[in-house]
Amino acid sequence: MATTEKTKVSLRPFTIEADHPTSSDLLIQGIPNCRLRSKIKPVKEIFDKDRRTHEQVTKSASSNVLSGLPSSVPGMRISVDPAGCRYKVFDPLTDDKESCQEIALALKEYTGIESLTEVVGVKSREGALGEDETKTLVRELFNLVSNGEATVIKGILPEKADIDALPGDYLLNTSDRARDYSQPRYEKDLAAWKQTLNRLGG
Repeated sequence: MATTEKTKVSLRPFTIEADHPTSSDLLIQGIPNCRLRSKIKPVKEIFDKDRRTHEQVTKSASSNVLSGLPSSVPGMRISVDPAGCRYKVFDPLTDDKESCQEIALALKEYTGIESLTEVVGVKSREGALGEDETKTLVRELFNLVSNGEATVIKGILPEKADIDALPGDYLLNTSDRARDYSQPRYEKDLAAWKQTLNRLGG
């Protein structure tokens, strides 16, 4: 629950797990070079066309995962502390040697390559962000959960209004680390920038 004091909003830490319906990886724009392995399930959601209405629908289908894999391979996770402007990316497989051994055996049986190296989880990484980066990242994670591409496994997902009330402003392009100075830095300045371009182009 957010506590408001003047313009300051404090949100509690929360953790999400990558859990895309098609088991696809997630690219996190708010953290440099961050790709999350999604939870791998024996059943996934796919797009199809309804034979009667011809409208696009989703339906369950086999993931065609390797035989011998654990029933469900956990997805990578992100913990965010909005108040402290910190994040941590980690992989549950790092501390799950039994599942890693099962995955390694399944890969060896599938490929026939006995010299395959052991399977280990992705190394954890963590860091600090500025207020703008934190606010933008929290909204990105909120959208992933809202779109059914991730699930909250610890804490409570903040409400959109509470995220909007966080200090700082939403960044227009968090993945542009080189900073494209032809565009505004913040989303709030985009409309005025477009109007200026239209005037110059007209």
